[in-house]
Amino acid sequence: MNMLTPFLNNKIAIFWMAAAIAIPTLSTAQRAGNPDDIYWSSEENLGGPVFRFKTYQRLTSNQDETVMDIYIKIANDMLQYVRNDLLFEASLEFAVSIHDDDEKLVVRRINYLNHKVESFGLTNSRKDYVLGSLSTKLPPGKYHITVSLTDQESKRQLTNNRSVTINPTAENLDLSDLILTNSTELMAENNAPLYPLVTGKIIDPDASLYCFFDLLRSEPMEETLLELKVFNTARKEIYKDSTIVIGGENQASYFLPVYGDQMSFGKYQLIVKATQLNQEVERQTEFKINYFGLPTSIEDVDLAIRQLTIIAEGKDIARLEKLPESKKEKELVNYWDEHFPSPGEAVNGKMIEYYQRVTRSNIRFGNGYDGWRTDRGRILIMYGEPTNIERQSVLDNSVPVEIWFYDHLSKRFVFRDEHGFGDYRLVNQLW
Repeated sequence: MNMLTPFLNNKIAIFWMAAAIAIPTLSTAQRAGNPDDIYWSSEENLGGPVFRFKTYQRLTSNQDETVMDIYIKIANDMLQYVRNDLLFEASLEFAVSIHDDDEKLVVRRINYLNHKVESFGLTNSRKDYVLGSLSTKLPPGKYHITVSLTDQESKRQLTNNRSVTINPTAENLDLSDLILTNSTELMAENNAPLYPLVTGKIIDPDASLYCFFDLLRSEPMEETLLELKVFNTARKEIYKDSTIVIGGENQASYFLPVYGDQMSFGKYQLIVKATQLNQEVERQTEFKINYFGLPTSIEDVDLAIRQLTIIAEGKDIARLEKLPESKKEKELVNYWDEHFPSPGEAVNGKMIEYYQRVTRSNIRFGNGYDGWRTDRGRILIMYGEPTNIERQSVLDNSVPVEIWFYDHLSKRFVFRDEHGFGDYRLVNQLW
């Protein structure tokens, strides 16, 4: 008999009884603490930082400098709002520091963002967000960019950084970075897209999608062929388009529409190639289509359905598996909202936590196979992080043993590695 069977008779109650105590949430009270607690590491929260920033290198007619556009995106839920008449308002300081390869500060820019929403519910939204941008010009070289966001109300600060390399602009033909956006609106101050996909994730496949870029040509009166192609993870070409550009300025910006009738949930690669007078240059970017409500940790919907076996009934999994591919994402979200409701949340927080635990189990207990299928992985998914883990060896044959304590649930679980290969099996469960 499966050692987990006794716990699966009342899956919903057990999983969320444990979750209600063991899951760390990002409530307003908790966010007001140590800023480091807000940072989602790959080991503990598996979601990246709670804000993201994206850099794009843009072209100018001057080969000795490049425009660096820096965008940030942070969900409403991460900010502290205050009531202002009939609205709720949050204020954010957006600061950028850029150091060169010799650690010399070359750019320091600060911008202030105010965001207003009409209802208290929107202040806790994970779907709605604040978007900000800064632009600066830099010569070719290696740089380290640090972005800091400071909530003006709570004084919490979040920091993220990355290194970038700026290469010299080609003399005859060149393309900038590709910027994906749902709109052709531009910012007046820097002629950059107003609403770029900072996270590279699309939650509405039916929405408009455009690829924006700069094109530099030394011979603008010669024909330039622009080709756009989209590939799935199997490197199958699922969309392509082309256009010819002639005349105009040496350096100009373009939007190319992307019509993805065959695109559904998954990752895609988009490539733009420019060809002129036997010269060609190519740029690429990636994006992901994700049905709204699915956690970003889910890469494969079929696998996500199979990973429900720990808490779901076999008949429900079978029903989901038999659905057409185009309906699986939506029905998986519906399943969670029906069986594990999370009232008042635009994205089901219980679903997010579950799949974060699955990913955490794979990282910790994978060892060449699916960590979520192991005994320790399944206990971690069901009950969350243990209060304490005691490691010891059985004296007679030095068999490694782990004892997981859940003090708040009055439970403990004993795992033994009988063969010494890290394959710990559940041998006793006490409560």
